[in-house]
Amino acid sequence: MHFDFNNYISKTSKAILSLKQEEAKIKKIADEILKVRNKGNKVLLAGNGGSCADVEHFGGELICTFSKRNRNPISTQVLTNHSAAITAWGNDFNFKTYFERQIEANGKKGDLLIVLSTG
Repeated sequence: MHFDFNNYISKTSKAILSLKQEEAKIKKIADEILKVRNKGNKVLLAGNGGSCADVEHFGGELICTFSKRNRNPISTQVLTNHSAAITAWGNDFNFKTYFERQIEANGKKGDLLIVLSTG
């Protein structure tokens, strides 16, 4: 199998440029995140497979600085970071209800849930 680097770069570039069409939605999400932070609440993050890694990275950016070193942190909780809980729940019950259980355990009124799927 041959990897077509030029095709990959072309498709990736088109995908990035297509985000311009989503600018209003992206700004709305950013505004909601800031509202949650300003109220003293947190952002709950969930994703499966590769999307799990993406939400971990996104959560890290919210906690840290992203592009502004002096920005206040945004409290996040990645709902997939507890390996003992996820494997116990999946074994004893059903993985399909794991995120629901995490929200019951960790979510509070006023928190924001972001579920990411890149698939």
